[in-house]
Amino acid sequence: MISRISQSFIKNMRDYKAGLECGNIIKHQYVDGNLIDLQSDSMAEGSYFEFMWTTALPKNKKTPLPVYMKTPLKNKAARDLKVSDMDQGYRRIHFNSGYVKSVFDKLGLKIVSFGKLLVKGRHEGTIDIIALVTKSQEFGDVVWNVGDKIVIDVKYSGLLNDKWSRHGWMWSDIQKEYHGTQAKQYNYVSELPFYFFVVSSTNKEVEGTFEPPEIKFFHVPIDSHMTEVHLSEGNSLLEMLKFESEVGFKPRPEYGKCSKCSIREGCLDRFDFPRPSTVDLTLGL
Repeated sequence: MISRISQSFIKNMRDYKAGLECGNIIKHQYVDGNLIDLQSDSMAEGSYFEFMWTTALPKNKKTPLPVYMKTPLKNKAARDLKVSDMDQGYRRIHFNSGYVKSVFDKLGLKIVSFGKLLVKGRHEGTIDIIALVTKSQEFGDVVWNVGDKIVIDVKYSGLLNDKWSRHGWMWSDIQKEYHGTQAKQYNYVSELPFYFFVVSSTNKEVEGTFEPPEIKFFHVPIDSHMTEVHLSEGNSLLEMLKFESEVGFKPRPEYGKCSKCSIREGCLDRFDFPRPSTVDLTLGL
């Protein structure tokens, strides 16, 4: 069983507590200590983007690889493949990763550390970027002085202007809770100001080149009360994990989730076909 609290653990246990996550997944990850190594296409592109920008490896420590178009593969050996032979999403990543490097230069930020695990007490976090400020600047209420250090979490997303999904970046209440969990955790373990650097993954390709990606750069101030509430929730969820491991986790199979689940083989609770559910047409007040 885990002994340290991560921001991912808090999010997943929060979902389990709310009845949104399967207990078998929670047990597999946090009691049995297994890595969930199942990435969607967007997650794979995000890992490749971070690798191309900072050379940071994902949690599975495997070097992210690009996906190539099928047509060139018929006529070329793997060693002869070029960026132009990649699927559009990966060609875009090569453009965008180079573009954000130039943006960092203009901001006067120098990467001094990436992919670093920080531990404070029973809390931990793997920091995407610790950056050094190389020129003094003011951005409204944000003031940078030469020598300052800041923590930056990198996001590669197609949801920069989505306010409904919790993964979006319009700072609706659900997004404040979801992204705020990471901001509070990383601010606590690093003791440094926290920022999100969100790069669009949907900029258009025009005549063989890409338009500059939309970028949103967010400073997330954290006060002592926020930190106190966050730490209390993390500790409470860890105690809940210990209790559930003794009494038994509740499996919550769903056909859609089970069909994509990385531990579906051998799972006795999985759904192999959709179940009918009852709809109550009574109108609420």
